[in-house]
Amino acid sequence: MIALVLVLTLLVFEYLSMKVNIFERLTRGTSKVVIENDTLKLQNKKKLRLTVDELEMHLRPKSIEEIDNVKWATIEMSGHLGYSLIDRIQLTLQEMSKQLELHVTFKKELQPLLAATNLFSEIEEGHSPPVPERLK
Repeated sequence: MIALVLVLTLLVFEYLSMKVNIFERLTRGTSKVVIENDTLKLQNKKKLRLTVDELEMHLRPKSIEEIDNVKWATIEMSGHLGYSLIDRIQLTLQEMSKQLELHVTFKKELQPLLAATNLFSEIEEGHSPPVPERLK
């Protein structure tokens, strides 16, 4: 009987959390901003009892080397870090992905050449298959 009451209570809380925003905030909480406009929000950091070292611990797995590179960051209700990089860092990441795509395309074009010949057979037989014009 007690288990049934607990399960029904849980279902009611879940239903109310889905339908009523105020109830959701009361039962689950909200995300807290810890970095805004490249500056640390000390007030929210204290409320969360979050040290700078712990914040850096959340940033490191995401390959963020400096807090100055983060435009804003939030600690989500689940404890995970949500973040947005400043524009110059995002641009750099976009450039890196374009370079990576070019590298993969370049490697795909070269793969048949590398598989068909080696440096020594190329001297005797010439290029087989012919090298694309843009690679000469």
